[in-house]
Amino acid sequence: MSKKRTKRTDKATDTGEFNKATEDSDEVSRGYDYEEDVEDDLGDDDLPYGSLALKDDELGDPSLLEDEYLDDLDDLDDDHLFDESRAESFTPADDPVRMYLKEIGQVPLLDTNREIWLSIQMAAERLYQSLVDRLCADTDEATLRARCPDGQPSPSAIMLAAYEEVLTNWKLTLRECSRFGVEPPNLPALIREMQMVFDEWDHAAPSGIRDYLRQRDWGRDDPWTDLARVLFGVIHAVYLLPFGVQSRLISFYNQKGSLPSLDVIAGWIADAPILIEGLNERFEQIEMQAEFASEALTRANLRLVVSVAKRYMG
Repeated sequence: MSKKRTKRTDKATDTGEFNKATEDSDEVSRGYDYEEDVEDDLGDDDLPYGSLALKDDELGDPSLLEDEYLDDLDDLDDDHLFDESRAESFTPADDPVRMYLKEIGQVPLLDTNREIWLSIQMAAERLYQSLVDRLCADTDEATLRARCPDGQPSPSAIMLAAYEEVLTNWKLTLRECSRFGVEPPNLPALIREMQMVFDEWDHAAPSGIRDYLRQRDWGRDDPWTDLARVLFGVIHAVYLLPFGVQSRLISFYNQKGSLPSLDVIAGWIADAPILIEGLNERFEQIEMQAEFASEALTRANLRLVVSVAKRYMG
């Protein structure tokens, strides 16, 4: 198992940061109209978790930018920050700022589904780290030796702790759904979505998570956001489970209409240890995915900031 990494200083709650994204997928596919819609699109609550949209006062006074770059920013469009013929007229040594802007211009803007999926990868890794901390927290010596024989909890202990999170948050999700008088989410479909995202997040497929939460004003309706919070708690924990266990959960839920108990899951592992083979490697991959997701969101948001700067400079 990979050694626990230093925690981030900007660590936030796993699900509380998720805010509603109001852009429809078809709007995203044809590109943002920054000249007309940027103020609406970049409201404080409109971008999903992970977005770094800036307010007017955070953008600063565009007049403070060096004059020699204003013309370049005026020429930016949403598809190409620099025309290739202009880019060929200088080298990185001539103007590193222009080369940086050219590079950022090649980064595609993310649609809402992809932002959500990348954010899930980051939040799942934070949950993994918190479970490791919790399992190795101060406790009696015998329990600690059983849980963390090498100073780290066993993969099966982490997986069972993750499944406890699934059970707890799914129970809360059902309670919130009953309070709103809405049908619960299609849990097997959400598990399959997490299997897809683990393999490849860059999909044009729709997100059942987002579609479900759009029933109400997610991000502005506080009670509905509470439901979103516990639903994401289910999703982040499901993401940590190995593929074989996820697949068995789908079959069990389709047959019984409910989730198996923790004892049933422990029995599955005891009867079929192959279910958790490669679990260490899965956790390591989750750590790597989280790092990549953070970088991808940051680069996409830098592209967005440059596009907004163009809009504010008229």
